[in-house]
Amino acid sequence: PGGAARLATACSAFHDYQMHWTPEDVSFGVDGFVHLRYPRLKGGAAVWPFDRPQFLILNLAIGGDLGGPVDDAIFPVAMEVAHVRVYQRAP
Repeated sequence: PGGAARLATACSAFHDYQMHWTPEDVSFGVDGFVHLRYPRLKGGAAVWPFDRPQFLILNLAIGGDLGGPVDDAIFPVAMEVAHVRVYQRAP
């Protein structure tokens, strides 16, 4: 399950962003609401790269095809992160 929801305070309040990675699927959410679930696909690493180690990157990307033109009046900008937690299931 999942779906889109507008987050009116995305730029003015802290939120909990989640990625839950299991052998069966990977899901992404905000404040406990799952927005996307990506089920394990057959076909090897080309379609399911999550059996190998991954890196966590926090990125403040501005511009590109999805966001449209960037208004230079927004600069300077900052990304504030209160915390990052990584949990690993015990073997």
